[in-house]
Amino acid sequence: MKLRSINEYDQPNCVSIWVGNFISEVELDSYLYKDFEDDFGVIVAGRGRGEMITHAKPVEIIELLRPFSQSRFFLVSAVNECERHGISKSTCAMVEYACAYDAAHVLNSDAPLKFIGAFEYESNSAGNQ
Repeated sequence: MKLRSINEYDQPNCVSIWVGNFISEVELDSYLYKDFEDDFGVIVAGRGRGEMITHAKPVEIIELLRPFSQSRFFLVSAVNECERHGISKSTCAMVEYACAYDAAHVLNSDAPLKFIGAFEYESNSAGNQ
C-alpha cells in the first residue's frame, strides 16, 4: 500500500470531516499518529490545517461540529451527510481544512473514524489555521 500525503488532496475552500467515538484527545491523537494512515491511506498528523474535538459522552452531531472555527460554512451540509450515513451522535470529530479527501481511498470501512465527506464552502480565511 502506497501512502498518500494529505497535501495530494489540497483544495482551497474545502473541508474534509471524520467523526467517531474516541472520548479523549489523547486517544484520538494516538489513533491519528499510529493507525489513521492504515485505515485511510493518508498521513494527516502534523499538517497543521485541522481541528479536532472530543467529548466523554456522545453528543448530537450539530453540537459536535458547531465549535469548529469555520463550521458556519459547512455545518448544515455536514449534519445532513451524517444523517444520510445514519449518524446522529458521536463523541469526536476531526476536520482538515483546504482538503478534499476522496472517499474512494478509504481502506477500512470499519475504522474507528468514519469519513463523512469533503464539503466546499466560501470563505477567504479557511485553511489558514
